[in-house]
Amino acid sequence: MLIFLIGYMGSGKTTVGKKLAKVLNYGFADLDEHIELRSGRRIADIFAIDGEEEFRKLEHLYLEKLCKLQNYVLATGGGTPCFGKNLEIMKNSGKVIYLKMPVTALVKRLSQSENKRPLLKNTGNKSLEKFIEE
Repeated sequence: MLIFLIGYMGSGKTTVGKKLAKVLNYGFADLDEHIELRSGRRIADIFAIDGEEEFRKLEHLYLEKLCKLQNYVLATGGGTPCFGKNLEIMKNSGKVIYLKMPVTALVKRLSQSENKRPLLKNTGNKSLEKFIEE
């Protein structure tokens, strides 16, 4: 069985996923790390050079490939279920678990890692809290 962890960026999908995989004796994969490894490029570079649309195409491609695994926990990117048929694909391939965190906790986590998250560069003049709430 495949278990997909979804949630807002910074919600702990990778951390929880590794722990869950260990408890279940499953393999673990992080979709963003997989994309970087297979493409040979950092997510931030893909966003900066090719744009979000091209990143989402890559993300969809690698999600479909990872759906062939068995007995794995897969931590997705925060936006993965929001594009194309990704959520439908995940639901048809295994169990989907949404990790929900309060906005205040997300603000605290993300404010410490803003430079590592391409989508946070688009917050403009909005506060991080307002961006997350929207």
